[in-house]
Amino acid sequence: MVDTFFKPVEEQGVVFYTRHTDLMRPGGRTVDVEDELEIQAKVAEEEAKAELMRDITFDEFRTKFEDHIEGRAAVDRTQHGSDDEGDD
Repeated sequence: MVDTFFKPVEEQGVVFYTRHTDLMRPGGRTVDVEDELEIQAKVAEEEAKAELMRDITFDEFRTKFEDHIEGRAAVDRTQHGSDDEGDD
């Protein structure tokens, strides 16, 4: 990363070099570094949207509704009257 600098920090006699960036300098950050986790989340979101938009394949349809096609599914629908039916 060209937008950062290392600063030595001593803790309990051990020197660590921590990476810092100066966000308060004139002009702000000079390099916009994208987070890897943010990129992965964005890609996963786009893949999920693409999955929702695609049509179901015949094999997926057959697997999903196999019980209905073969008549094994429970019929739990009830018949309701319609408001537009006339009393003939």
